[in-house]
Amino acid sequence: MAVPAALSRLGILHRFHERLPEAGPGGGLPIRLTPVKIHDDSYGGLMSVAEWIDEVDVVDRVLVVRRGNLVAFADEKTTTTTTTGGRLQGKVAEAVERERRRPLTKEERAVVVRDLEKLTARDARLGEQVMGLLEPLLVDENDKAYPELRPLVFPPEGPREAMLTLGEEA
Repeated sequence: MAVPAALSRLGILHRFHERLPEAGPGGGLPIRLTPVKIHDDSYGGLMSVAEWIDEVDVVDRVLVVRRGNLVAFADEKTTTTTTTGGRLQGKVAEAVERERRRPLTKEERAVVVRDLEKLTARDARLGEQVMGLLEPLLVDENDKAYPELRPLVFPPEGPREAMLTLGEEA
């Protein structure tokens, strides 16, 4: 959920109306529409978790990943900070917030236009509401203001700062 809120909300509506499998809870249960309050609570809750990660010393490694499996931020305790009970840099919440406020890329804008057209054809009022949320994100992007994105990789290949690892010994 390190995506702009409007993009997240549009994604939920698109998956529901297009009856995509990821709109359902799995196990053969019916497709369901995530209520706005649940979305907003979850969206806000993720920021609370990011702020918590910035304050504690129990997290050894974190990645903030953009849609398309692009790593926008990575942080890891170094060997010296791990042995001395150190912390991460304390910039996880900042990275999540930066991703949430950034303008959409050209590719994202193309997907948004397509999905918004489909949504508006189904429900003009809802399409108009989502468009209002999206407008601030539809400006030309300034790539220099945002960190370089790296494709997410899995062990054993690729740069560590873009690698997803689970349960490693420190």
